[in-house]
Formats: sequence, structure tokens, C-alpha cells
Amino acid sequence: WKLVLHLSTCWEFASLRKLAMKSIKPPTPYDQLLLACAYAVDNWVLPALSALCTRAMPVTLKEALK
Repeated sequence: WKLVLHLSTCWEFASLRKLAMKSIKPPTPYDQLLLACAYAVDNWVLPALSALCTRAMPVTLKEALK
């Protein structure tokens, strides 16, 4: 679904973009934040930031290097 989100954003296919945004389940809040920033999914930013700020573990080195 990430590729569908990418292509639908590039080609401005609103209905496919909406479907991709509903279907994507990012594995971590950090991944959600990266996708939100990369593909201008504004309504994912605050939930991702909130989850990052309230989780017990800090950002990992692997996440930071993405």
C-alpha cells in the first residue's frame, strides 16, 4: 500500500490515495510519522507524535537513521 500511496500522491488520484491511507497500517509511530511527512498525510502527524512522546522506549538508532 505504500507504493499505492506514493503513486496516487504523485499522480493526484484522490480516490486511490484515500484507499491507500485507510489500508496502510504503519508498524510503528515513527514509521507513521515518516509516511505522514513524505506523503502529506496531515491527520497522521499528531497521532504519531503523541504515540512517540508517550511510549516507554526512546527512538531507536535504527529509527533515527531512517
